[in-house]
Amino acid sequence: MSEQILEFQQQQQEIQHLYQSLEQLAQQRSQVAEAIDAIEQIQKVENVEILTPLVNGIFFNANLSKVTEFSINVGNGVVVKKSPKETKELMKSQLEEMDKMSQELTIDLGKKLEKIQKTEESLKDV
Repeated sequence: MSEQILEFQQQQQEIQHLYQSLEQLAQQRSQVAEAIDAIEQIQKVENVEILTPLVNGIFFNANLSKVTEFSINVGNGVVVKKSPKETKELMKSQLEEMDKMSQELTIDLGKKLEKIQKTEESLKDV
């Protein structure tokens, strides 16, 4: 019986971890979607004065001319330049990948929930 209790507790932890992963993924997806929207909005403006952050809580005024490219950090200190269209395409592919991951996690969560229900029922029978 103590083995079943340990298994039940482990399953609870796994389920909690999956919920947390889904929540983090949803937050990341929201940030990417907001970035895509920001790219679309920034392409509509030209020669506008904006507040730009210098460090946390300190801003300065800057003039924004037409945005023709974005610098993207691809890891290990490597930065590549992309057009707004390429940047949106890259981010949309990230959204698609996140959606796939979310579906996989949801399926895994469903399986684990079924399994924990069976474990819980077997504990009630003891």
